[in-house]
Amino acid sequence: MYSSVLINIKVPNNNSVSVIDIDPMIEEIKENILYSNNSEIYTHDDIININLYKINTENLPYFEGYLDTLRHTNKGLRYSIQMFEPSKKYPSSIRINKKGNKIFTKLQTKILLL
Repeated sequence: MYSSVLINIKVPNNNSVSVIDIDPMIEEIKENILYSNNSEIYTHDDIININLYKINTENLPYFEGYLDTLRHTNKGLRYSIQMFEPSKKYPSSIRINKKGNKIFTKLQTKILLL
C-alpha cells in the first residue's frame, strides 16, 4: 500500500545554536531516504522536514531504523514520523518525546510538534 509520510527531525540546540552540524546529516538523509522524485526536504532553524509522497508502507521500518541510528550517534536528536494513508481519516505516528522514549500512535487525532 502506498501513502504519504512526513518526517520531522529536531536537532538539539543550545541557545538557538545547533549543537550538531546538520549539513552532513542532510546529505546522509538525501543519500539514504530521498531516493525518488516524490520527495522533498527543507530546513528551518534546528528542524529538518522531509515529505515523502506515494511511498510503500513496507519501507517505514527502514526509515525508523535509520533515524534510530542517527539518534544514537547524535544525542538529544528527536524525530517524528507521520504516515497518512488514503483509507484513514487520521495519520499514525512514531515519535521520540522529550524524555527520549519512543511513542507509537495508531490514530493521531491531535497535532503534535517537536
